[in-house]
Amino acid sequence: MSKEKFLAVAFTDTDENGRFNPTKDALIAGIIDEDKSGTVTVGDTIQFGTYPLDPIGATTTRGDYQNDQRAITAVNEATDTFVFVETSSGEVQWTEATSVDGTEIFRTSQDGIPLESLFVDHFALTGVDAVSVDEILGPGAPDTAVDPQILAFQAGDDAFLNVFIV
Repeated sequence: MSKEKFLAVAFTDTDENGRFNPTKDALIAGIIDEDKSGTVTVGDTIQFGTYPLDPIGATTTRGDYQNDQRAITAVNEATDTFVFVETSSGEVQWTEATSVDGTEIFRTSQDGIPLESLFVDHFALTGVDAVSVDEILGPGAPDTAVDPQILAFQAGDDAFLNVFIV
């Protein structure tokens, strides 16, 4: 799948070039534009992949989302830096950093609480990167828990999580 196929994408940048390459990088989750409208709409599909179990490094051990795809049933918000949608089994959120001191976030949950998975990449020196995953049946249904959450103090755009919104 090419980057253009996704309206929003979260991935691990394994080749560390700052761009999503489906043959080299590890997809966490992306929105497929089913109706080719160029915007996030009800009926578009979330494609799930694998997720990092640790925020340090681009080739970290990974867990699998057991749900390959979920249809979007509601669009709560969709901007050029933030997408928040619902599926029949919960919510999914992508946040793209807008500055060198920004924050990238990918999150899944069962209607807000409980949290299913959370990945946070803070670019600022004072930010804390985080990976937290619970094995509950939300939108992605992760197969490997990360509990307690793993935190790392690392500045910059780290490879374990990148988020782009078209």
